[in-house]
Amino acid sequence: MENEQIISRIRKYLQEKQVSASAFAKTINFNQSNLSKILRGERAVPANLIEAITENTNIRREWLVKGKGEMLNQSDVSVAPKTEDGALLSTNPHGIKYYKVGDKLMAKVPLMRFSAFGSAPDDWGALTADRDDVETIMVEVDRVSRGNYVVFSVDNDSMDDGSRRSFEPGDQIFVRELDRSDWLPRLRFDRWPFWVIAFGNNIRLKQITAQDEQGNITCHSLNPSPEFTDFTLPLDCISHLYNVIRKIPKTIDYERP
Repeated sequence: MENEQIISRIRKYLQEKQVSASAFAKTINFNQSNLSKILRGERAVPANLIEAITENTNIRREWLVKGKGEMLNQSDVSVAPKTEDGALLSTNPHGIKYYKVGDKLMAKVPLMRFSAFGSAPDDWGALTADRDDVETIMVEVDRVSRGNYVVFSVDNDSMDDGSRRSFEPGDQIFVRELDRSDWLPRLRFDRWPFWVIAFGNNIRLKQITAQDEQGNITCHSLNPSPEFTDFTLPLDCISHLYNVIRKIPKTIDYERP
């Protein structure tokens, strides 16, 4: 029944916005054939479709999944009219600004350092509330998105095992904050193995390797040194959770608008 209701809400959105399924699939970067089968009821609604819709449109997750509240977010991505090189193209609801730089699409996101968060969790909001006062960095992206993005700098070698997937001190990682409503029933650590996890006075870059029915996650360090042992962390103890999208190549240095 829940699957049918979600499909019905997607159809309602398409009808009200007069958008074809094929155009919608392109907007959310989802396979057109698979979307058509889902809308015909031939396949269940997968988690990655919910993620694609809520990340790339102004459809509210609570309305899409549970039918509660308004269909659309109050604040949508604002688009500027100019498109010349270096112009601001859009600003998403989290204040992430998108620019055209040559033939690239760049996002201007806050740059945070792990050492900045050795304080009480309540200080987190003060550090990130006013993005104009936070150091920023330009990151190349493939599309304008509604996500809340941040760049962290790695400050230790707990995730360095000498392999290509290692994170070394000084590396910068491009991450997206995961809404708390998506923490259960299961994090998608099969797709996004590495996470930035804030709990108490700590902020850690770890690989999540397991999650039990109660939501407790197993945090793993790539470095095999004995001091970096696995530990279990209840989701209730976590204040912020970011999935790592990718490392930012150290050789790239884009001019900031």
